[in-house]
Amino acid sequence: MSNTTQANSTQVQNRVAQPTLPGASLLRGARRLLVHTLIVGVIYSMFTTASRGSGKITLNLHPSPFVYLALAGVFFATISWVMNRAHDEATALRAFRRSSWIVVAIALGSLVIAFVWFFNTPITGWPFENSWIAPFPFGTVTVDNPPVQ
Repeated sequence: MSNTTQANSTQVQNRVAQPTLPGASLLRGARRLLVHTLIVGVIYSMFTTASRGSGKITLNLHPSPFVYLALAGVFFATISWVMNRAHDEATALRAFRRSSWIVVAIALGSLVIAFVWFFNTPITGWPFENSWIAPFPFGTVTVDNPPVQ
């Protein structure tokens, strides 16, 4: 094989082996974290909905905006950490993977706490009659009191 053919073959192999953009794997890691965070947020929204009641009162559980803020905070804190403190690509990608697990833990923990709190609260009110303490940062509770006919 001639030197020209060998050089061309090496150049083609180098082009295939290298990503088209420096830092492309970091962008893929950030995109993966963003998509993962959005999917977890949608799943949290779908499952943090419940209702229970008696003849006079109905309690409704809804997702809390604070959980969405926490999920967004994890995403932006990870991006900031990677930009300021990651020493190499492997460390940055590890931070993205760990943050994905943190996002799941926040959503799952909030879901469990909201449900346990919601279904353990007496329908008549707690700590006093006709007063309810809701699972504030984990879920939002509304009280419907339909008019008596």
